[in-house]
Amino acid sequence: MKQCPDEILQIFRIFPGPYQRDAVNACLENREAMTKRLLVELDDWVSSDNLASSCYGMMPFYALTILSHWREERAHPLVVKLFSLPDEKIQNALGDHLTESGKEWLYFTCGGDLSGIRSIIQNEDAFVYARWGAINALQMCALAGLASVESVRKEIASHLSNLVSIAHHDRSLLSKRIEGDLYTFSAAIITAITDLHPGEHMSLIKDAFDAGIVDDFIISMDFVLESCEMSPEEVLDMTAAVGYISVHDAMEDWACFNPVEYPAVPALKPLSYSRTLPHTNENKKKKVGRNDACFCGSGKKYKKCCLGCDVSL
Repeated sequence: MKQCPDEILQIFRIFPGPYQRDAVNACLENREAMTKRLLVELDDWVSSDNLASSCYGMMPFYALTILSHWREERAHPLVVKLFSLPDEKIQNALGDHLTESGKEWLYFTCGGDLSGIRSIIQNEDAFVYARWGAINALQMCALAGLASVESVRKEIASHLSNLVSIAHHDRSLLSKRIEGDLYTFSAAIITAITDLHPGEHMSLIKDAFDAGIVDDFIISMDFVLESCEMSPEEVLDMTAAVGYISVHDAMEDWACFNPVEYPAVPALKPLSYSRTLPHTNENKKKKVGRNDACFCGSGKKYKKCCLGCDVSL
């Protein structure tokens, strides 16, 4: 029996629970009516004082992903408003979805108008991972031909230049930013520049590392140098923007729909003596490269899968 819009929306509010494939299919088959309803639901949620309220369930995430899949430009102001919210509010509302899907929500709804994305990047009061998502969305716009790669790379580099200039000339102005998000934001900028090929910005990137304002867990100078040794075409081919193959591909593997049950860990007996484990290479955590296959088994590159989640933790 065909589901009506009210029934679809009610199913989307279920949480916790499995991915609602049938309801999503019903939504996709009734695009005209569901677009209006999803926009209303999304507007109500973004304007709410409590975005993390359980009454919304998974509704906002279905709405954001489906509207993005439809390239619905009317959703873009709402996504920009969401990404401009204060740290705690957006972090509690989106959690890992911010780093996993945020850039796609911004990119696929922008309709070629990059002003909203740019406003988030420039907003120093926005959550650092929201700004990072906006940088990645701008990068996707360049790779899709909505702006030239050279102009976007230069634009992103200008933000790094400002931070490096302050660090060199009046370090005291960085105090509040250092306490918060400076290292992460600088690394996000350098990551985006590197993914578009560092080229003429190598000296600026080196200055940022020398100034000590980069989180080198996110990106290392060695990786930047490796990218610089490649041709721009090779780097851009590795970074190439992709679209949703389907809404199902975008959502059904989300961890929230596939909770993992871990077996109970038996209590350990106390040792009557102390010992030190031998120091071996096996004791060290293997470092995963940004372009290596992600350890989670998704088949994606680490930088396009769990890197953002690892950093946010």
